[in-house]
Amino acid sequence: MIYDPNFRSAHASELDEMKPLIVENMKMASIIRGSDEDFSNIFRAGSPDTAWDIIRNYCSCMVYTASSEAVYVRTTGFSGKFPVRKITPVSTIGAGDNFNAGMIAAMYNNDITKDELAIMGGEKWFMIVSTGVEFATNVCLSYENYISEDFADKFVNRI
Repeated sequence: MIYDPNFRSAHASELDEMKPLIVENMKMASIIRGSDEDFSNIFRAGSPDTAWDIIRNYCSCMVYTASSEAVYVRTTGFSGKFPVRKITPVSTIGAGDNFNAGMIAAMYNNDITKDELAIMGGEKWFMIVSTGVEFATNVCLSYENYISEDFADKFVNRI
């Protein structure tokens, strides 16, 4: 299970009430995938390492997206930074959800189980993260909040 807290600053006044529920969800997750904004809003964490110092108390795997900067992966057995494609986005609506979908598709297509997540190395994480980045990039290059049919066809035919 991937948990994406998607906690925006507009809900800051609700944090005290919501934080125990967020933490409860994190404890049930196999992967916590959040943006730099999520981790800053929930835990005041300003870096992937600061976020990981907190998250590892709840889950053994964190994927931290930092917009156009990079994607960071932290697990109990791996620490890595992965590039994102430099683009001029048309819209970022749906980027995070499609990033998650890309990660799930990569894990599913490569038979990666939850038991492998905390012990995998950089090669498998690169494949998972880069697929997530591809999905999110495709969404950001249109006004739609989902991948294009052409992109989906190319992805399926590549498998």
